[in-house]
Amino acid sequence: MRMKLTIAMLAAVLTAGLFLTPTLAEEEGVKAQDPELISLRFYADWCGFCRILDATLDEVKAEFEEAPIWFTHVDITDEHTTRQSGFMAAQLGIGDIYEEYGNSTGDMVLIDPSTGEVKDHITHEASKEDLRNRIAAAMGGAAGSGTREGSASR
Repeated sequence: MRMKLTIAMLAAVLTAGLFLTPTLAEEEGVKAQDPELISLRFYADWCGFCRILDATLDEVKAEFEEAPIWFTHVDITDEHTTRQSGFMAAQLGIGDIYEEYGNSTGDMVLIDPSTGEVKDHITHEASKEDLRNRIAAAMGGAAGSGTREGSASR
């Protein structure tokens, strides 16, 4: 009986701590906001093109650190991760985009989360400068998009 009471009290204290303890983001003054752009990469462990795109994107992401962009990926390495990524995409309301581009490892799409529109489709062939410009354009910054190096049309 005493053991059950101790466990129940410990659980109550820990649960209360979860709600009362500020998150790291709150401690650092980071405000949560909805993204204005989603960068969704189609990744697989075995994909060489994915490594190329990841290296280029890693160089560019820091420049958009303060921008309301959500950089994420779906993992289509194997049957299990592909199915899990499909579930995640469906929950995010981008299941149709996942279905359309899900077989394109080493590619990335830029999505307007308010409309679900694919603003751009970028391949591993994009240079650092091209990638930077296309993300900025999708955010409404630089000149518009068209077919260029590293582009793919569907």
